[in-house]
Amino acid sequence: MKNSTNSISPFVITKENLKLYLVQKGLLKKGEQAVIVPLDGGFVNPIFRVTNTTKDFVVKQAMESSSKIASFTKLARERSGYEFQFLRLIRERLSHCVRVPQVFLYDSANFILVEEAVTPHAKLYWNELPEGRFHFDVAHQLGIYVAGLQNMSYNDPVLKAQFLENPGYRVRELSIIPAFEKYPQHQQRFEEAMIKNRKNAWCLVDADITPKNMLVHDGTFTKIDFEIMQYGDPALDIGIVIAHFLIYCFPHPQWKEEYLACAQLFWDAYQKQVAFSLPKAFFCNMKNYLALMIIGRIDAVSIYPWMNEKQAQVRVAAVEIFDTDVKNIDEIAAIVWKYI
Repeated sequence: MKNSTNSISPFVITKENLKLYLVQKGLLKKGEQAVIVPLDGGFVNPIFRVTNTTKDFVVKQAMESSSKIASFTKLARERSGYEFQFLRLIRERLSHCVRVPQVFLYDSANFILVEEAVTPHAKLYWNELPEGRFHFDVAHQLGIYVAGLQNMSYNDPVLKAQFLENPGYRVRELSIIPAFEKYPQHQQRFEEAMIKNRKNAWCLVDADITPKNMLVHDGTFTKIDFEIMQYGDPALDIGIVIAHFLIYCFPHPQWKEEYLACAQLFWDAYQKQVAFSLPKAFFCNMKNYLALMIIGRIDAVSIYPWMNEKQAQVRVAAVEIFDTDVKNIDEIAAIVWKYI
């Protein structure tokens, strides 16, 4: 008779066990009081804010699957190690153009990061934009950050060797690529466009610059969540950012000019700051990533409650952007505005 071995369940942080964990790691003293509050910003990872009179930090743990998104399964938990490296890299080299949290602890055995909390009065850009609070200065600064990240890493052989592949990037692919099968006439072209992020791997791309990962405060912002960054196509980040400005035109057409202004401020700042020559196909690749990101938001991972009412308009606008040889941001916006 064969002996069976019992697998050890992985440690998962909860509101109930987190205080003891932090005491064991030396971040809280035994008997020290702290308020532990679950945060709702994560779609995959459990996240908690821990505060008392002298301490304020965030604890997050990379999980293998998501309880909120069924398609997010078999995710590599090692992506937390990449996030740890990226946070250190950006603080060391890009502190002049972006704020990111300081890391207090990385527990590689349990894939847990403990990092500095952003000021309590900070607001998620995710919640601000649909309320008509546009933070135009933040849109401009965002362009400076993206250009700075790409300038710092462009054609750097050391960074490319280190970060050409990040298993966390699968999260971005899962948020877009599964949608392609719903567009059989375009599927092959969609796939060919998406794979260019791997073929045109010229610099680090954040790949997750979305409003849910930006905390705005004091006329600036703090960027959070770096699990899926890797070497890739610089056009990807531009497409993702502009997609997440223009997509708000569908539920809030009364502010379409303001959302376009955010997109234009971002694009203008990026163009002014980027230090390398953009290839001829850059804008075409960018608007394709933009279209695919919008398609992913409706047919792969829908995170907007209003999407159910706007499905037809969003789909046709995204496909038209992909199919059209647009030359500037205004022409992209004009397509969106036709369907709002």
